[in-house]
Amino acid sequence: DYASDCLLIDEAFPLAWEYLRDNERDLRRREGGRYRRRKRDEHLWYGAARPQNLEHYIRPKLLLQVSSQTSDIALDEIGSYVFTAGGTSGVYGIRLRADVNRHLILGLLNSKPLDFYLKHTSAVYAGHSYSYGDQFLKLQPIKLPRTEPEREMAQRISGLARDLIQLKDELRSKEGTLAGFPATLLEARRRLTDIYTVRRLASGRPQAMRIRVTEASKDNRDGAWVLAFRRSVLEFPSEAHVDACVKWLQLQERDIVGLEDLLKVRLPKRADACRRLLSDLTALQESITRTKRNIDQKEEELNHLVSEYYQLDAEAHRVVENFLRRF
Repeated sequence: DYASDCLLIDEAFPLAWEYLRDNERDLRRREGGRYRRRKRDEHLWYGAARPQNLEHYIRPKLLLQVSSQTSDIALDEIGSYVFTAGGTSGVYGIRLRADVNRHLILGLLNSKPLDFYLKHTSAVYAGHSYSYGDQFLKLQPIKLPRTEPEREMAQRISGLARDLIQLKDELRSKEGTLAGFPATLLEARRRLTDIYTVRRLASGRPQAMRIRVTEASKDNRDGAWVLAFRRSVLEFPSEAHVDACVKWLQLQERDIVGLEDLLKVRLPKRADACRRLLSDLTALQESITRTKRNIDQKEEELNHLVSEYYQLDAEAHRVVENFLRRF
């Protein structure tokens, strides 16, 4: 009964119950005063107004944006993510039956043939984005395998979906390392000593407190390596130090960077150690390029395989490709 429920909540979650009681007046006013007028609902003033399906959040599911320019559906394999969505924005999840191959569905929904289909049935929003809401997504023609050849293709699609998950995880990790340069690469080389901030490594009194990235350049003046920007210069111990600062500026993805931010960047004092750091950076960027190329190849393979799975001929595949280049 009501009294027993209140006692149980108070004993198990005393702080939560205190918070609810502090806000009881407002909670009773919800739903047009439903919890004050209707006797059968009065005792539920502290509960959710309607079923929220909270138990589904902590289970494996597909995650997708309600509004997006392209299909970008992810798999939450262990139920790690809770989300919010409403109307035409946000994120929501799809739980699949236990007997359905989640990686197969993931591969199909992220493929160009099914994205082509959705963009002919979905609503279009400003910014050329489409609705991936359930009212449109549930119309997708999901094909489950029935014959042995179809089962073989379904396994290959599932395998490609798994490969792409791994590759994209690798790409995010590498891009995070790149964005954190040089700190992230210094962490990888823990044996490096004598690490100083640019403030200590460089000399000079810059007048400009902001650096326009496109104007910053390396220069050699009277045998000294400097970073020049506008009428200001910072002199460094070596060319490698200037190169590292230029790379850092370029990686900020901003047109203008505060001088103070640059002065806080930490670099090795020795020129050879700084050159090794730059070599690590080059290797990382090349690795990112290879990973992106691998992702592109896997996605192309997936799209061709899904076309074959749905028995689309070469002409139909070209129609899909040409449409999605424009929309």
